[in-house]
Parts: sequence; structure tokens; C-alpha cells
Amino acid sequence: MTRYKVGDLARVLGVTTNTIRRYEAAGMIKGERDDSGYRTFNSEELLRLSMIRLLSKCSFSRENILDIIDSEEALLLRIAGERLDELDEEIRNLQYLRHWLKDNIKMVNTAAEMEDGFIYMDSVAVKYIPCASGFKISDNSEEMKVFNTFMYGSSEVQIMNFYKNDDLKAGLFRPLTSLAIKVTDIERLSLDRNVFESKYVNEYPSKRSLYGVLRTPAEKSGDEIYFRDSRTEFFQKMLSYISENSEQIDGDICEISVNALGKERTSFISIPVRKNIC
Repeated sequence: MTRYKVGDLARVLGVTTNTIRRYEAAGMIKGERDDSGYRTFNSEELLRLSMIRLLSKCSFSRENILDIIDSEEALLLRIAGERLDELDEEIRNLQYLRHWLKDNIKMVNTAAEMEDGFIYMDSVAVKYIPCASGFKISDNSEEMKVFNTFMYGSSEVQIMNFYKNDDLKAGLFRPLTSLAIKVTDIERLSLDRNVFESKYVNEYPSKRSLYGVLRTPAEKSGDEIYFRDSRTEFFQKMLSYISENSEQIDGDICEISVNALGKERTSFISIPVRKNIC
């Protein structure tokens, strides 16, 4: 039978010799001394170690691996079945995260391409719940449960500010900071539709809108006066552009956080519009 030294095993499996020695110290594999005093392992131990490495890549704990490698078949199936369920959940979460990351990259690239210009496109319909509500963290109310669904039930939640058109006309600046989920993602992620029909949940419909990019220096991100003045100025700039194109505002304004990190914060400002009827 072929014998393998520690270095041979390490090369075959793509690990360090210290890893092989740790496996042996943990009792997962057993070696023997050859005539020259070297630790060697037979082909059966190589196969055993290959299976251990596969189990490790499946994120089994060392304790689980020790239980599995010399267990009865029933125990092996039970532990493996439990881990399979966990892997399925991890894969789903990774798919959600991939979609979120891909979506954010697209938004950041779009913002970079727009620079200081404006574009017309349809807004995305979302369901949203305000962050600044009256519940407490310890509250078990329906509102808190709905909020938790937005916060923890989806990896693709977005932060948005909503500004009522009537408030802005009256000279009031009252942004409603909210957590939002795309309506299309509710079905795609198999989320509980009943949650999003709650009285605490609002909907922002899909409409033809004018989009602009607003950038805020990181050092100004917590400055309330700068926040208000910069947005008021940007709204006026967009409204002038809308008027010049013979259109008018057709709903509430939405601000979508594209990037909240780095030296510059980036947001999309979206204003629903419609053509003036002569």
C-alpha cells in the first residue's frame, strides 16, 4: 500500500503541513512511523482526509466532522441533512446580496454617467415604512413587526427620503426618511404579501420622472442646515428644468440613497412629471 509523508499529503490536498498535523492532533487521521522515523499515512487516510476537507468546505464545524467521520449512517444523514438546509438558506441569501450589489453598482455607474445632467425615466414602484415612528425597540406592536420585516426580512432594502409636494409648495421642508422595498422584489423574494398591505406601509407608484444626481460631502452629511439648503436649491434647479420643458410636477419627490459611504454621499432625486395640457 502506498504511504504518504506529511508533505505529500499537504501537496495533494493543497494545504500546509501544519494543517495536516492539526488534523492528526485532533484525532481525525492516524499516521505511523516508517523505518526512518517519518510520519506516514496510507491511501485510506488520504481518502479520509479528502472527505474531511470536503466537509470543511461545506462549513461543518470540527465537532460535527468528528461526529460524522466515525458515525453510524443515520447520524451522518441527519447532520448532513441539517447542513444542507443551512447551505440552501445561505445560497438564497447570497443570491439576494448579489442582486443588491449588482443593482447598487448599476445605480452608482448611472449617477457617474449623469454627472450634473438630468434624465427622464420611469421610477420604480416601492413599498416603504418610515424610520422615525413612535414605536420603541422593545415594542411588540404590529408596526414594529412590519418594520422588522423591512429591516431584516430582505437584504435589498433601500433608504429613501420622501418629500410631499404640498409641503414644498407651502415652504415646509419635512423629509420622511424610510426603508423601502421594490414591489417587484416582494414576489421575487417570496416575502409575505400580507405584511406589505399593513396600514403602516405606504406605496410610491411607478411614474415617468425626472432624475438628477445630488452629491453631499461626507463632512456635511450630518449638517441639518446644509441638508435642507442643498436639497431645496437642487429641487428648484430641477423644477426650472421641468418648466423649461413644458412639464409640471405630478406627485411627491423621492430621494434614493445610492452611496452612503466614502468621501461623497450620492443620491438620486426623482420628481414625477407630466406634460402640460394646453
